This record gives sequence, C-alpha cells and structure tokens, in this order.
Amino acid sequence: MKKMTRAKAAMAAVAVLTLAMGMAGGTGGSATAAARVAAEPEKTCTSTDTFWMEGSPGKKANVSLCAQTDGTFMNVTGATDCFWMWGGGQYDQCRASGSWELRRDGKAVANGDIDNGGIGGSQQFYPGPGTYTLVADVSADGSQDGSSPGSWHEIHASGQMQRTITLSTPLAAGPRLQGAVSEGGYGPSALTVTNKGDGTAKAVSIQLRASGGGDTAKVTDDKRCKTDDRGDDLECTLGDLAAGASQTVSLKTDEASKLCDREYGGLYWSYKAENFPEWPEPGAKMGICPQY
Repeated sequence: MKKMTRAKAAMAAVAVLTLAMGMAGGTGGSATAAARVAAEPEKTCTSTDTFWMEGSPGKKANVSLCAQTDGTFMNVTGATDCFWMWGGGQYDQCRASGSWELRRDGKAVANGDIDNGGIGGSQQFYPGPGTYTLVADVSADGSQDGSSPGSWHEIHASGQMQRTITLSTPLAAGPRLQGAVSEGGYGPSALTVTNKGDGTAKAVSIQLRASGGGDTAKVTDDKRCKTDDRGDDLECTLGDLAAGASQTVSLKTDEASKLCDREYGGLYWSYKAENFPEWPEPGAKMGICPQY
C-alpha cells in the first residue's frame, strides 16, 4: 500500500460534541478534569487511497484518515493531496469531507463527520481500546486559485475507504453513559440510559424533540418527563445512576410513530448528567425512528 502523504494533527476541543455511542466524563473533581485535558492524544493514521475524478482523466486525490482520541472523545481527520496530469501538477488547495463509521466485529460503535482543519468535523465518544474497521465515504475537493471552500470546483473526487486500525488508549475514568432505543411495531417503544463507567453519574436526564414540530408530551406517561416552556422539548429527569445501573423511559409507540412521520422530520433524543458531557441538542446522529 502507498504511504500516507500527510496527516493533519490536533484533537478538537473536548467540549465539542455531536453523537452517540456513550462515553465517560469525569467524576466532577478538578484534578480528574485537569488530567484528562493534559492527556496526550493518540493518533493512528491509515495508508492512502486514491480517488479519480469522474469524467476528467488525470485528475486524482490521495486521501488518508487519522483517528484521534484522548480516552474520552475521538474524531477522524482527513489529509488530502489533489493532482492533475496524473500527478504531474498539484493543486495548492485540497480538502476532504464526508462521513466515517468505526466498526468492531461488524457492529458500528461510533460515527461522525470527517474533520479537516475544523471544517465540518464532528467529535464522538471514544468506544475504548481495540482493533476496528474504519469505513468512510470521502469526497476530495481542490482548487488552484485559492478560492473559498464553497467554490473549490476544479477537482471533485469521491469514493469509500475501508481500513483496519488499532487504538490503545484506555478509557478515561468516571461515568460513561450509553443510550439504547427499543422498537415496538412502527415506532420506538423505550429509551434506556446505562452507566457503563466506574463512577456515579449525577442528575441524569433525557431530552426528546420532534425536529419538525409536534407535541412530544404525548409520547410518554412517565411522570419524570415534562415539556419546556415552549413545548418543544420533553425532558425526563432520571436522578443519579451508579456504575452499571440503568434507567428506562417507556414511550407510546403509536404517538412516537406519528412524530417519526416525515411530516414532522423525525424524532430525536440526547442525554446528559452533571458530570457527563452534555450533547448540545438532539440531532440527526441521535435519531430514534426505525429505519425502513
């Protein structure tokens, strides 16, 4: 295989989140938080793959990916070089975009968007040390005149990469929330949050939203769940979760399926704790509607 051309370094700030495999926050102590921030990130990079621009012979992009983690979060960055004349000339601007998925034993354990210098990337919870298959749908765009990213049109090449990578960083200490969705009929029937970490998660809560509108209060009879002042978000307060403990919120499948209808744009959730990183808001990576 070809050696990678270059790799963009630097973990994104650990405060930024988007998705959805569970991961640990600290136990709340400043010493633990400081140790996490100070941890040296691990970065594992793949060999390059080459994608050719369809309909433009000679235009190609060499792409490599790097998975990075500090034991709490992870992201995937892209490193690209774009060429014309079968490598005889190189564009002075070239970037990668797209999405990635990390699989273990054939099962997806993390996914997000490719980060290239902070453009369009996303950070996810680190699933732990092990050997994984990294699968990515990649687009490479480049230009020669230094134009803005929105007009990088001189080359556009795309394809799918699949590589085996090994990550060795141990999981960070503290609580580690992981969510699961149960299905019943044509809609979700329950939301469960489990603390997979080694410390108690304080004041755990779930937030539920219909992205296109709709009354989320109708999806459950759980007395722990109340809508906000605008009636847009349903928040369920679950209390503390000890290590290994779970809490479940049952949903009315018929009402949830209505909000899953395309008219409302889907149903989404997020979860958090006082000492666990908070998802900014329920988003597409946390959709709970069945995929048919």
